[in-house]
Amino acid sequence: MRTRKNTLGLSRRYALKEGGTTLASPQARKVYNALAELSPAELGEVRSRCAAMLTLRGVTSSAPAITITDPHSEVDWLLCGIEEELRRRGVLGKTARLPAEAIYPRYRALATPARETLQHLLRQRARPAELAALGRLAGECLAEYVEQMHLPVTPRTMLQHAGEAAAALDACFPGYAAGGMVGLYLNNKN
Repeated sequence: MRTRKNTLGLSRRYALKEGGTTLASPQARKVYNALAELSPAELGEVRSRCAAMLTLRGVTSSAPAITITDPHSEVDWLLCGIEEELRRRGVLGKTARLPAEAIYPRYRALATPARETLQHLLRQRARPAELAALGRLAGECLAEYVEQMHLPVTPRTMLQHAGEAAAALDACFPGYAAGGMVGLYLNNKN
């Protein structure tokens, strides 16, 4: 069987599975097969319309919350925040995980200093909940930052610009970082 690769480089056969279970509905398989044949511009239009339909129906994201038990663990809270923002925008499925290194090999090298800079903005030892909130906020700001550059908000563009997360946060909230108010904002938001 000949398989066509989708934008994440996954074969059609693999992508028919979500969360480890095969899509049971024949309608879902038909839709997926039709989507695999669309151009990136057409996929963007479909994505926008699906997000609008879900909003009209009052469907909210049921994506799993970020849980970080140890703030110094290997959990990439910035990547979790990027994933959550992509889910909120309808770009990423509710249970999908970004294979960051596969999509953009330089992600880890860009994200490590960005996470350290963002964590330094809190001006205190960050608790797990604060890191998760900071990841979500950085993901939102990074998406807006990418849009301001007139680029599409896709997993690849978000990962390519992950190193600019602190600049994106400063663009969304001018002066908050310099004034040490990022932690205050996160505490009030939660």
